[in-house]
Amino acid sequence: MALKLDMSAYQPYRPMGQSCELRDIKEFQISWPKIKMDDQMKVKNCSLRYMSAKDVDEVIELWKNVYPEVYGSTHQFVFDPKWYQNGKLLFAENWQKEAKEKQYAIIVMENQVDNRLIGVLLMTKWDQNLQIELTMGGFHSDYREKNMFYPFFISILDLIKTSEVELITVFAETWHHKSQELMDHNGFKIWGIFPGNMIRWTGDQKCYRACEVHYYKFVNGGEKYASQFDEWHLSERSEKLWRKMEELNE
Repeated sequence: MALKLDMSAYQPYRPMGQSCELRDIKEFQISWPKIKMDDQMKVKNCSLRYMSAKDVDEVIELWKNVYPEVYGSTHQFVFDPKWYQNGKLLFAENWQKEAKEKQYAIIVMENQVDNRLIGVLLMTKWDQNLQIELTMGGFHSDYREKNMFYPFFISILDLIKTSEVELITVFAETWHHKSQELMDHNGFKIWGIFPGNMIRWTGDQKCYRACEVHYYKFVNGGEKYASQFDEWHLSERSEKLWRKMEELNE
């Protein structure tokens, strides 16, 4: 990305950024943080780590159990062995030299008794926006309803906040109310509800368009650089919606 363009002959559509702090444009970058023993979950016999290259086959099978609904969708790539070798995914053994450059990271939860992978979360980062998306994740069906998802999520949330990230975003499925409650109780605000947002598998060779809730949370001072309501130019309808959302989010 060219960050030294001569833009002196141009100007923004209208003056904005008057209601927040400003900073110089530069090349922003997020490094996937190191997972330390201190970051480990307080769940007996379980640990967190980035997936390794040797985990590919097991992770693919785990995804098929955890999130079969993405079959036929834009996220079906998690079922494809070739995707894991496309050079965009961080592997644990390469963390030291590749934590900055890789766009995707997958954290797995491992049962240390039998070394079985039982939980998985895919994360996507956009460096120039200082944003990490918790793209999708879950637990093997044998471990659902065992109160493990909450500490898994909180551990990862605490971990990524130690990076340079300023904005964390999450899509939550509307057929999974517990994930929505998790966002509601951990400082996330609703960005919107998106009917028909994603293609999702519904059995056999059938699919539908699922409704999802989009959440966001500023961390590490990111809210300082966000323009505020007073300088927005909203239509009457949009303003009504924003006021209702803020009332709900507060």
